Amino acid sequence: MWRIRAFEEKVRDLRAQGPIVGSVHLCIGQEAIPAGACGELEEQDALFATYRGHGWALARGVPAEPLFAELMGRASGVNGGARRFGVLHGRRVRLPR
Repeated sequence: MWRIRAFEEKVRDLRAQGPIVGSVHLCIGQEAIPAGACGELEEQDALFATYRGHGWALARGVPAEPLFAELMGRASGVNGGARRFGVLHGRRVRLPR
C-alpha cells in the first residue's frame, strides 16, 4: 500500500509542476482496495481496472517507471506513451515473474 501511496503522491506533484498534463485520477486513501484484492489473485487471473488504475497496476506488479513514463507521454511507457486526455490507457501488460 505504501508503494501505491508514494506513487500517487509523486503523480500529484508532477501534475502540479507540469510534466504530467491533463487530469489524473488518484487513488490516495483507497490503496487498501487494490492491495488487498490483488494479493488474492493468481498469475493467470485477469484484471481490468476502469478508474483510478495506477494503484491496481502497481498492486498487480507493473513497475512504477513505465507507469510514470506513460503518464508523461514517453515511448517507454506501458502503452508506448499513447496517453490521451490525461488518462492512463493500458493494454495487456506482461507481469514480472
